[in-house]
Amino acid sequence: MKYCSRIFACFAICLATCAAGYGQEVVDTAPPAHGNGLAALGAQPATYIASDADNSAVRLASCGECGVDWGAAVGACGDAAACGDCGIGSCCGRSRCNATRYFWGEFLYLNPRDADVAFADPINWSSSQLVSPIQIGPVGVLDPDYNPGFRTGFALELDCWSRVGAEFTHFESGTSAASSIAAPNVLHSLVAHPATASATASYLAADARLDIDFDLVDVDYRCIFACGQNYAVNYLVGARYGHLAQEFQSQFINNGVEEVDTEITFDGGGIRFGLEAERHSCRSGLMVYGKAIASFVAGEFSADYQQRAATDAIVVDTSWKAGRVVAMTDLEVGAGWVSRNGGLRLSCGYLINGWFNTVNVDEFIGAVQTNNFVGLGDHMTFDGLVARVEGRF
Repeated sequence: MKYCSRIFACFAICLATCAAGYGQEVVDTAPPAHGNGLAALGAQPATYIASDADNSAVRLASCGECGVDWGAAVGACGDAAACGDCGIGSCCGRSRCNATRYFWGEFLYLNPRDADVAFADPINWSSSQLVSPIQIGPVGVLDPDYNPGFRTGFALELDCWSRVGAEFTHFESGTSAASSIAAPNVLHSLVAHPATASATASYLAADARLDIDFDLVDVDYRCIFACGQNYAVNYLVGARYGHLAQEFQSQFINNGVEEVDTEITFDGGGIRFGLEAERHSCRSGLMVYGKAIASFVAGEFSADYQQRAATDAIVVDTSWKAGRVVAMTDLEVGAGWVSRNGGLRLSCGYLINGWFNTVNVDEFIGAVQTNNFVGLGDHMTFDGLVARVEGRF
């Protein structure tokens, strides 16, 4: 494992060595099969792309493409300590094993799903058909679309194996929709309380808006637990704070304006854990990555429902609160590029962020309409593009 530690220690600077120049190709011979060298790991001779910074006396093994030299590994440079705690030092042409500070920013372009709200239904009106009206057109639906967000963070290295970091994520989405119809046909409200006059009222126009926003704050510890000549796998454990806000507003127009508004918020904190993996090409600087992280956040949902008549009188006014443990999943895959010195990393991928055991707008409105608030629990997801810029120093 100590050699695995050395390999991972040079991981961040591997591309600086292998991509510093694309010059003459040199095929190395096998390293000595004795001493404390990487030969014990079954390393094979490798093809190496030489650069101006290379020392011809340095023998390179399979991970030598990433800057590990056999001279240091088997003690040819003298005392093994000369190459530092991470096996990288003066005889390797490096003064430290890795970057110690990490900063990154990400652009998010996400689409909230499983959060749509149907608010108006066009019908061929007849008082005898209100129990089961006949639809004559498309239902007015608020279906969120892609919206931008961002994520930013930093991390500090503890040693060649691990680091601690913090990250903040912010996302806002808003979608609007309108529906209208010509008499004698009418619009039927799908969000009004059925015991009010608004439930049987007829409208010629309606519009609505739905906003879904969330904030996440993550603090975690990452540590390497598996590595090889061109890959590494981290595990992470930490804590998460989550805030979710949903706001629904609607207006129905006939001789006046009737409104139905709902607001739902969630705040909570909990634990998170998961895996991150990367696989690099030491020749081109390209890499692929994947992340799978789960969080369990305990908190409280607060929901309000208010219905106003055309006279501006409040005809329905209710609220509800309950605790929930919300399970969250963050799944991400993508590809990227690392600069020659490892200090700049660019990547782009696809993200799916799931929220489970939530209370959604359409579900809460349905609970108000049926006077049944038992067992509320739904889910929503956010998926889309994530583009990242990271600096390591």
